Amino acid sequence: MNAQFRIGHFSPNAPAVDIHVNGESLVEDVSFGTLSNYTDVEAGTYEIDVVPAAGGDAVLSATLDLDSDMSYSILAINALEDIEALVLTDEQPAVEASDARLRFVHLVPDAPAVDVWGEGTPLCENVAFGDSSPFATVEADAYDIDVRPAGSEDSVLSLSDVNFEGATSYTVFATGMLEDGSLDALLVADYVTADADDHAVASQ
Repeated sequence: MNAQFRIGHFSPNAPAVDIHVNGESLVEDVSFGTLSNYTDVEAGTYEIDVVPAAGGDAVLSATLDLDSDMSYSILAINALEDIEALVLTDEQPAVEASDARLRFVHLVPDAPAVDVWGEGTPLCENVAFGDSSPFATVEADAYDIDVRPAGSEDSVLSLSDVNFEGATSYTVFATGMLEDGSLDALLVADYVTADADDHAVASQ
């Protein structure tokens, strides 16, 4: 049985890297803020090494157990001196045609826990660095998104007119650093439900 995974480089001060899986190069010259497409593999145990593209020893190594019929995001996070792997299980339940689902992943090392608001409504609350919120279901539409320190009304990141399509599941990755003004967000459509009206399981 197969699993699938994608790999992201979200260590803000790390150089471009190559990704090795079980000693073989999978992707090369991956720059900060990049998330790969999914790769299909057999379920099992895999050794992941993150190596500077310019050469040198691995800056991050991890052993991962991938279960069959599951999808994963494998992310290099934190500042280079504290780089670590974050492994997310990417849920793929069906989404109705009139709805979208979204989660927020906090990858900003020097930012506090945050709340995420959309059109004046809290969507995700108290998400700390290195954590992923539960999925929230919203009506398919365009939203103004605000990211605020937990419990605060002051926005540290605003995204205007973000369009969430129906029958689609999204991840919003908060990236960069707060101190140097590089705070940003990456919005990724994870999957689309194949037949939303019949609640069929989504396919990547």
